[in-house]
Amino acid sequence: MAQLIKTNGEIIAVTLPKKDRLATMQAHVGGYIEFVYAQYHGKKTTLVVNEEGLLIGLKPNALASLVAGQLLVGDVLLLTAKEAAQC
Repeated sequence: MAQLIKTNGEIIAVTLPKKDRLATMQAHVGGYIEFVYAQYHGKKTTLVVNEEGLLIGLKPNALASLVAGQLLVGDVLLLTAKEAAQC
């Protein structure tokens, strides 16, 4: 199950449907999506972010940035390996 990491640090479990998966991910991050690939505790991790987040001035997401090892802004989806393979 994917996790939505909100800018306030709240983490919400999210089920991504097989149908309309793209629209669901866009709704959670608030716009067009971009994948960010990272290593976290030795495991490959896929995060879904708002592609224009920096340009439109979204708030920094401290927890997601820690996972990614780089600055991420806005609400971020953290995908399981299975979910990332289905994208």
